[in-house]
Amino acid sequence: NCSITDFYFPLHDPRCCWRQELMPLNVLVIGGGFAGAQVAISLAKCPHAEVTLVTRTDYFEVSFANARSVVEPRISEKALWRYELMKAHGTFIQGEVVDLSDSSATLADGRVLHFDYAAIATGSSYAVGKSSTATTLQQRLQELRELAARVKAAGSVLVVGGGPLGVELAGELLTDLPGVEVMLVHGGPRL
Repeated sequence: NCSITDFYFPLHDPRCCWRQELMPLNVLVIGGGFAGAQVAISLAKCPHAEVTLVTRTDYFEVSFANARSVVEPRISEKALWRYELMKAHGTFIQGEVVDLSDSSATLADGRVLHFDYAAIATGSSYAVGKSSTATTLQQRLQELRELAARVKAAGSVLVVGGGPLGVELAGELLTDLPGVEVMLVHGGPRL
């Protein structure tokens, strides 16, 4: 049973009436990062929800593993997986929404998806090893392998930014690549 039904069926919606059978609800989730994937998985458990997830890549990425994958490339293979494995959790479409109205979304390829509710979860990004061009799992794995090879072959690495990710990356480099000189630059007075 879905315990969040009331949030997605406002009381004035006839599908909410306890005297009637619930009609299927079409829910569109735009963006497949942590928030979008979680929304799609959670709502797909509701028997009355038809969930469609649209995102530009065919893979989910555990982006906070990127710092570790720079020094240990095989981590990438565990931190990426195909959205099609989520078939049990609704429909997956690899694409990009180029127009959105209150009841439909138009994809870059011209398809129009109709929905009752939409969750826009287009998220944020990380600078370390994050791709702006890879749209397939194989392309992304290749990018991460190439990045790891470049870093391993480098005599020195400059890490810009002393936030949690910059400090983590510097630590990973110093620990696993002792022959590489690492310099951490930060704009603040302390890390």
